[in-house]
Amino acid sequence: MSNVLVLSNAPYCHSGYGNQSAFIARKFPDLGHKVGVVAYHGLQGTPLNWENGTVIYPGSTEDTYTQDILPGYYQHFQADLLITLMDAWVLDPGRLAGMNVAHWMPIDAAASATGISPHLSAMDRRILEAGGGRPVAMSQFGHKVLLDAGFGSALYVPHGVDTQVFRPLEDREGLRERLGLKGKFVVGINAANQDPVRKAFPEQMAAFAQFHARHPDAILGIHARTQTRMGVDLQRIAADLNIQDCVVFADQFLVASGLMGDPDLAKWYGVLDILSNASYGEGFGLPVVEAQACGTPVVTTAFSAMIELTGSGWCVAGDPYWNRGHQAWWLRPAVAAIAAAYESAYEEAASMREDAREFSLRYDADRVLTEFWKPALQELLDEDDEPPLGVFAKDVLAEAAK
Repeated sequence: MSNVLVLSNAPYCHSGYGNQSAFIARKFPDLGHKVGVVAYHGLQGTPLNWENGTVIYPGSTEDTYTQDILPGYYQHFQADLLITLMDAWVLDPGRLAGMNVAHWMPIDAAASATGISPHLSAMDRRILEAGGGRPVAMSQFGHKVLLDAGFGSALYVPHGVDTQVFRPLEDREGLRERLGLKGKFVVGINAANQDPVRKAFPEQMAAFAQFHARHPDAILGIHARTQTRMGVDLQRIAADLNIQDCVVFADQFLVASGLMGDPDLAKWYGVLDILSNASYGEGFGLPVVEAQACGTPVVTTAFSAMIELTGSGWCVAGDPYWNRGHQAWWLRPAVAAIAAAYESAYEEAASMREDAREFSLRYDADRVLTEFWKPALQELLDEDDEPPLGVFAKDVLAEAAK
């Protein structure tokens, strides 16, 4: 048995990273590994035990990403491998010294906004060239970027989705009728409102305004915080576009508190006619797969991981957008192109639901575990070596020897 430590959100957090932390915690024991999670988001105070014997270590009160005490956690857990599930570029490679590290990292930028000649962003290159770990791409797009950048040891492991939770509704029309959606065309957006640009809320809402002018039966459902310190004021945008009467925001308390679980989110996806995820760039884009698993086609941007994840839906064109931090390009989705995709979906989405579900199954959690994580872990772990004793274990043995 090997000990695998994950640096990410706590596995009970209803976020993309939290979702995949839970995937690791629940599935890796099936491969004979013990899992610990260093929750830089989701836990403060003292460690706790979670499902399958997973140990969750609390985040630091002094360092945003818990790097000040991460080496101690690595030793205490007697870890054989640390998987960072986050933007790798925020980390200090100097603090990763002495650890076996794999960065399961999102890559969402390219040298060309068309995606024809992708390259690794300056911030991602810095962490990898400093010897801060082995890259594991979340997408085929990201894997190609890493290989082209000269990181020939890069692995590819996509995110996994529990397709038994995210699945088509048994009585979709009945639920839509009870919710007052009978005869309505429902567009949904599920994204974290934590950035003023990347998730393209203004562009998608503007496209919906154009679409709604032609189809008064359309409703836009938004699963996000309406106002955040780092994001945009979604209510103000809706008012400016004069669509506030046809936009339904998710219950803000449930979103903020994390009390809306995956089964509820699956129902939300299930009543949609399409999910709109036309962002500037995605390292993976978990809602795109989750929605399709529920039988809902998607509208995405023809860029980064979104292209490979759009099995049943539309990829829209856009214009280059320079990300000065990455020193690379995103793609800003064109409002007219998004609106045109909504128009096509208005006519065709109902006939695409079975194909959406079928496509999503390639990202089923059990399939990802056996086809991708199992061989990847065999490369990342040296099972023949005895794991080193952690500093706390050494102290216990020394005390016992007295």
